Amino acid sequence: MRITLTSIPLDDPIEAHQFHTEILRFQSGEFQPDTQLAIVLVRDDPDGPALLLEPRGDSFEQDLREKLCVAGLPIIVFGAKDLPS
Repeated sequence: MRITLTSIPLDDPIEAHQFHTEILRFQSGEFQPDTQLAIVLVRDDPDGPALLLEPRGDSFEQDLREKLCVAGLPIIVFGAKDLPS
């Protein structure tokens, strides 16, 4: 078993797509700005896990985010051997 897709709730998925592809160097998997659908893939592993960059949702997500922040816990952790300059 492996993770194929996970979502990250964001204020602006379109802006996040640009950041993830241009700065973090992810590969665009699916991008439909008019419907705020943005999926990015790891450039070195396009068949690996994908990230769904989705608009922030209801109060459940907001409550979770606030509790994680207060506890000092991340929503997601990235690892990299080296960072692009």
